[in-house]
Amino acid sequence: MSYLKMLSQFGVGNAHPGGFSATLEQLQHFHISKECKILEVGCGTGRTSCFLSSKGYDITAMDIQAPMLVKAKKRAETQKLNINFVEGDVCSLPFESDRFDVILAESVTNFADADKALSEYYRVLKPGGTLYDREIIAAKPIPSQMKTPLFDFFGFKQLASLDEWTEIFNNAKFNTVSSWGYSEIVKQHTDEADNFQYLDENIYTNYQALRTAFEYNEILNTYTDYLASAVLIGSKL
Repeated sequence: MSYLKMLSQFGVGNAHPGGFSATLEQLQHFHISKECKILEVGCGTGRTSCFLSSKGYDITAMDIQAPMLVKAKKRAETQKLNINFVEGDVCSLPFESDRFDVILAESVTNFADADKALSEYYRVLKPGGTLYDREIIAAKPIPSQMKTPLFDFFGFKQLASLDEWTEIFNNAKFNTVSSWGYSEIVKQHTDEADNFQYLDENIYTNYQALRTAFEYNEILNTYTDYLASAVLIGSKL
């Protein structure tokens, strides 16, 4: 079973570096005006989008996986939130240009062609808009023989260093590229309880899902010294 399918079946709402507590810290650090139109790409089961909507933000939430969106919509309906959910690919965003003030991504771009995704993020941002992209990054070069198991498990298309990410952002015409919250990855934080996590029926007897979850922890332990995370920030003039 793929890593992303496992996340969907467990209904995980914080499958990104630092978990939901890191999301809250980021949102507290970078104030977003209530006047902003926000796009969350790779919204997964909708935890971040629903949180922002509950605070009065105008947010569109997009994911490429229909099963994720089913659970995201259920999360929003349960909380009586009005969110525009869209199925789509970050490499070909189904939106007109210059539409959003802010784009949020949490462990999304590594799973796509980063050059295409960043170009699309830039296209749909309004002039003056900002991208906040939290990603796993390469803390140091990974030996070639270790790359294949890591990429195969997660389905990564690339794993760039901070300098390489800056180059990718610049190639997509982003200005004032910076990073925030750099930290080593040890494990996902689970200190923020998720009261709207919807698990597939009989998930705890699903051997494939449980095996993939176990392999995930093994991968993190194996690659601890090579992985880090940061929020990558780019602005559109």
